[in-house]
Amino acid sequence: MSQRAHLLQRLGPIKEAWGPLRHVMTTADHRSYVILTEPREGVHRLVFRDRVIAETGPHDLMPSSLSFDGSKLAVARKVIEGGRIRHRVEVNGEPAYDVDLSTLYHLDWLDNERLAWDGWNEGDDRIDDGGVRRFVNGVDSTDRLDFEPVLVDRMRHAIRVREGDKAFMIFDDGSRSEAVLVASDTDRWHWFDGGPGARERPERPEETWDGARRSVHVRYRGVTGPMFDGIESFGGMRSYAMNRDGRRAAYVGVRYSGAARAMGGLVGRALNRLDGEPRGVSNLWAWPLALLFNPYMGIGHAYIESSRRYFPVDHDRPWQKGYRWAHDHFYTPNDELVVTCVEKEGQRVVIDEDEGPAFKNIIDVRHRADGSEVSYLAMDGGDILRVSIE
Repeated sequence: MSQRAHLLQRLGPIKEAWGPLRHVMTTADHRSYVILTEPREGVHRLVFRDRVIAETGPHDLMPSSLSFDGSKLAVARKVIEGGRIRHRVEVNGEPAYDVDLSTLYHLDWLDNERLAWDGWNEGDDRIDDGGVRRFVNGVDSTDRLDFEPVLVDRMRHAIRVREGDKAFMIFDDGSRSEAVLVASDTDRWHWFDGGPGARERPERPEETWDGARRSVHVRYRGVTGPMFDGIESFGGMRSYAMNRDGRRAAYVGVRYSGAARAMGGLVGRALNRLDGEPRGVSNLWAWPLALLFNPYMGIGHAYIESSRRYFPVDHDRPWQKGYRWAHDHFYTPNDELVVTCVEKEGQRVVIDEDEGPAFKNIIDVRHRADGSEVSYLAMDGGDILRVSIE
């Protein structure tokens, strides 16, 4: 039983008629959201406020953007008339702007009232900036505006913007970085060179591999962590979380059961020994071992993987409990470690080893800027819930 208060608020349904759920887009305060479903292969629907707002053709792209306050969903639809491809931007399902571009590339809110997009026309013979034009609320702003969506910490959506001689970042909660002055001929990759948007390269945790024990441990700021069979990666890259002042590092270690480690070592030694045996003897034993421990259907491999557990580590304090999976770890401003953990019962948010309720799926865990609350969306049966933890 959690020691923290969890407030559950039902936001709306997930209806089977909309099709299988593929993605949920939400505002930073988790009070508004958009559902993306796929009723047929390659066909996607956008559902906003319990209403189907738009549906694509097979494998068509349909740029969309939810305003920061969650009141407006903008969608760019492709329109084909007289053999010409153009676009129409709709807001909350109603036509808002006719866009005379054959390709509409980016569509993003700059604030709750200003909607920006960019694109070009195929065959345009202009070479300046590749023919890309940029608009805000239908007004051509190419000469003074440039913007690009990017991913920042924890794969959050943000927008790099240059308006006139100032450049800044817009984050997914609508907040902005301090603006920096940039020359008109400065490309977007160098807007923040040396300014507030530039980041110093922080000290990184170091990993040390022990070949004899086939284990690894992490060292950071004089603290050496426990031995693990591996460190969890995200997209092939190590995932470390730092607290606000950079003095603490969190990560997730991976351990297998003692029996699984012994079995894996025995198989490895057996295969190495077979390398020196005559071909007949080698084939006689190698094939059964390969079938038992291949990663696709081997029973032995399945046993080893089923024993794997993920242990969050809060700098110098490893958590006692291991989970079937643990990911998306971060620190609150109060230096509490938040981790999304998976067990047989489902997913749950765990804060400093204090477990919250289990749900089928958990979406977009984050904290308020002042650290007073952690919130997220959760799926419970046929409903979407907003869960807040104080």
